[in-house]
Amino acid sequence: MNEIYEIKNMGAFAKGLAKEVAKSSYFSYDQLKDYITVKNIKNIIKDYAFRDERGRYSIGEEEASAACDDILDWLIGVDLARMCASNILDCYWDDKKDCMVFMEKKETNKNGD
Repeated sequence: MNEIYEIKNMGAFAKGLAKEVAKSSYFSYDQLKDYITVKNIKNIIKDYAFRDERGRYSIGEEEASAACDDILDWLIGVDLARMCASNILDCYWDDKKDCMVFMEKKETNKNGD
């Protein structure tokens, strides 16, 4: 059963949800703060929440889980982008798989081989 819960304080809910996502996914609190803003988290939650005629938000367990998945996808995406920018990972588009592929950067010797 998908119980519905009223969100009484969107900011506190967003921060708490994101902290739980980060903690359960082994992202540090500093990474969380650096990778995503509270405003972005609120917008993700609003994408899944229900809004009543008075403007109050409520969310079900399934919708909250989907919001958590989106927050985690955001954190992973930023982490991957930073690793690519730091020359730790290689990244390319694979037409056959129709997706981005990330792989560990291969070591090269001084001759470029």
